Amino acid sequence: MARRQYFNVDILEQWKDRVINEAVDALRDAAPDGEASVRETIHAAVTPWGAARQAGEVHGPKGTATPREHAGRIEGGLDSQDMIGSVDSTFEEVGANVWEARWGWSDPAKYFLIQEHGFKEYDTNIVPMESLQRSLDEQEAEFAARLRSITRGAS
Repeated sequence: MARRQYFNVDILEQWKDRVINEAVDALRDAAPDGEASVRETIHAAVTPWGAARQAGEVHGPKGTATPREHAGRIEGGLDSQDMIGSVDSTFEEVGANVWEARWGWSDPAKYFLIQEHGFKEYDTNIVPMESLQRSLDEQEAEFAARLRSITRGAS
């Protein structure tokens, strides 16, 4: 007598739908998580001027009291925009079965990009924050880990 093996295609469709839905959820989470990472990096990114302000050696823009609690790049400095407050995120479907998570500055002041990429002027060397790249690296690693978990758990 021959053995028979049956396969139900509906099970495969359900598995595929579940994997896609969980992957979309993981990407949806990347947007606010990436936004939070950028904000944390800005807050923690130390400059020589920020460290001097923290020590009370220099005064900040608009008569900001010194010393201050942090050496990060919170105040807008030369620009009146708020570097941290201007960070936002979005998640949307941009095409048929194509989703996009975005975070960062939608309309960055020139000053933000100077801080982001760093500069050297006279005796001052401002190291780049690289907040966007760091957050992207973190979110890519997290997304890849979640995809591995999703596909392992979907069997």
